[in-house]
Amino acid sequence: MDRKIPVRVCNSRAPDEAGTLIVTSSEAAPQTIKAIAHKSGITTVQITSARMLGAYGFLRALFEVFGRHQTAVDVVTTSEVSVSLSIDDASALPELIRDLAQLGAVQVEERRTIVSVIGEGLRGTPGIAARVFSTISDINVSMISVGASSVNLTFMVDDARARETIVRLHRAYFEGEGSAHPAEMLTAEVRA
Repeated sequence: MDRKIPVRVCNSRAPDEAGTLIVTSSEAAPQTIKAIAHKSGITTVQITSARMLGAYGFLRALFEVFGRHQTAVDVVTTSEVSVSLSIDDASALPELIRDLAQLGAVQVEERRTIVSVIGEGLRGTPGIAARVFSTISDINVSMISVGASSVNLTFMVDDARARETIVRLHRAYFEGEGSAHPAEMLTAEVRA
């Protein structure tokens, strides 16, 4: 990345294909969404407290709890009185719950999957979120987050519905009318 050296990722099952070229910048493409990624076995932790409304230092105190227990957080969403976080290592969960309960009411959901729709300029492309969520309108979605880098839209679903979610999104964006053929997607340049 620092030296702007492109990296080509090839598929050993399709040795004749060009693969995917990862570069520091890419030209605009008609296919806004270029990848769908997921991570299963996630636990979400929601902390709700009226004390956080307009409170100074609440988020700092919250993240200090995760720091003390050396637990990394993947996704964070906030509202006026609650914070939801996802963790993939729940080994310290009992201690986390005990400490977080001092800040507010704690609710835990296990067996969740993070799904990320990835592409250049997602935040500035009208209708992307509407199409994503209408494709899976009968699947419960939580913890919706648009990445600060504007290249990903991330949300959470039950592990039991993850495969169905990904298959539907893949069909809608890579197999549908007007979408690039999967073989063409292998050669698409992706911004790293």
